[in-house]
Amino acid sequence: MENFEVKQESDSVAEFLNREEKQLAELNDIGDVTTGTVDESTDLHGMDDDDSRFDRYDALKEDGPPRIETDKIRKWQEEQRQRLEAKDAESEKRQKEWLQVAILELDDYKKHREEQMGKTKKSNRQGEEIFIRERDEKTPGGEWERVCRLCDFNPKTSVRPAKDISRLRSLLLQLKQTPNASFVVA
Repeated sequence: MENFEVKQESDSVAEFLNREEKQLAELNDIGDVTTGTVDESTDLHGMDDDDSRFDRYDALKEDGPPRIETDKIRKWQEEQRQRLEAKDAESEKRQKEWLQVAILELDDYKKHREEQMGKTKKSNRQGEEIFIRERDEKTPGGEWERVCRLCDFNPKTSVRPAKDISRLRSLLLQLKQTPNASFVVA
């Protein structure tokens, strides 16, 4: 059975080769296929045999409609080039404007920041002077008052939940009011 399939396949190949040989033989009747020459006695489907030097590409070499298309294409390309140049020029102009605006905004930002930093430094120095003055104050009996200034007596403003310090708070307030009194802790 395998031989039968091969034989049938070889027959179709043989038929194909025969057809191709016949077509080549017909072409050889018209002219030599390998060299590309044409017999002058052969009629080329109604073409005039007046010009012995027939060139197949003569129709494409004429200055007819293809040149008009080429001129249109050149004109379009020139217009496109001019549009692109105009866009590039506009883009460069916008980029320079943006750069100038950015430089001005950066200068304004730096100026504003310098002002803010100066104000913050001035405020911090004043606060530091006040803190140092109060810290180094040597009034007799004012120790507990200074301690109370450092403590937060408002239970609602404490940051983290802590132990009950209400007794300590009340003790510090009593010491602040009567600095020289002696207390007995029970």
